[in-house]
Amino acid sequence: MLRARGSDRNADKHNGLATELEEVSTLIDSDVMKTVRVVGVTTTFAARRHDLMRKLFSPIVIVEEAAEVLEAHIVASLTTRCQHLILIGDHKQLRPSAAHYKLAKFYNLEISLFERMIKNTIHSKTLITQRRMCPKFVELLVPTIYDKLDSHSSVYGYNNVRGMKDNLHFFSHSVYEDSEGLEDTWSHRNTFEAQWSVALANYLRKMDYSAEDITILSTYTGQAALIKELSKKHQLLRDVRITVVDNYQGEESRIVILSLVRSNRDGNIGFLSAANRICVALSRAKEGFYLFGNINVLSTASSIWQGIHKKLVSLNAIGEAFVVQCSRHGQICKIESPQAFNDCLKGACLKHCP
Repeated sequence: MLRARGSDRNADKHNGLATELEEVSTLIDSDVMKTVRVVGVTTTFAARRHDLMRKLFSPIVIVEEAAEVLEAHIVASLTTRCQHLILIGDHKQLRPSAAHYKLAKFYNLEISLFERMIKNTIHSKTLITQRRMCPKFVELLVPTIYDKLDSHSSVYGYNNVRGMKDNLHFFSHSVYEDSEGLEDTWSHRNTFEAQWSVALANYLRKMDYSAEDITILSTYTGQAALIKELSKKHQLLRDVRITVVDNYQGEESRIVILSLVRSNRDGNIGFLSAANRICVALSRAKEGFYLFGNINVLSTASSIWQGIHKKLVSLNAIGEAFVVQCSRHGQICKIESPQAFNDCLKGACLKHCP
């Protein structure tokens, strides 16, 4: 009994001191923050330190990537002093991630305040000029994803990808994913696409591109893990970034290699039918964009991919092989297997003319 009472007193003392420490910390932090005109915090911090937010008296709150933030997180970050809330984002890209699937799908928890306002025709301003992608890549997004998207003059000056005949190419195949026929597979992978992705990335590194210039994206974590494992065999790929599309929103790369993975007899493409993910996946590349996938399965399962397929055909940007080209002499070589990238470098031209 005495021990229990002693423990209670110690707990009460600890809680009291912790509260006092937090109050002092809030006073110090607020004094420091009041000396600057702009304060940047995450929505998690703003909600957790709401007492501090109230002391800042901020009349204007700007939320960046607002379409990917849960509505509750934004509301919890606001104070009664807020006079103007500015939300910046793109509701055509990834939605917020809810902790529970049923809450997201059946109770609309995955719909952000930003998207809700757009759908309810609240005043908004849409930017229609992009400053990242080669203009040809934009054609994959319009009108399948965006009604209108213009390109700034700066993106028309991009150089062609060294060692490649085309800056945009969809490598279509009919090889089934590794999980074909397996039940309850939590993620998916396609060894065929992984081998091609690694071989292409390694070839581009030999064309004098730095590791920072190249990113390999996949739509599944299992595929990203497989590509990382295969890339360990190539010293040049040690620092090349390999990640999933969901972790790459808001980022960009000079050259993007995208593995779409899904290829099966049932025509099941999972969340590759989601317009938000398609939008992010197709809008990360600046100068070079190379995709691997089963376009027949994709276009059969999704009207969006059907439109993208037609656009690729009209651009002459789809096929079952790559064509590499010497940027200096114009010599070309058709690549029909991953090993062929190495074979073409045995010739004098491509080997010495990156």
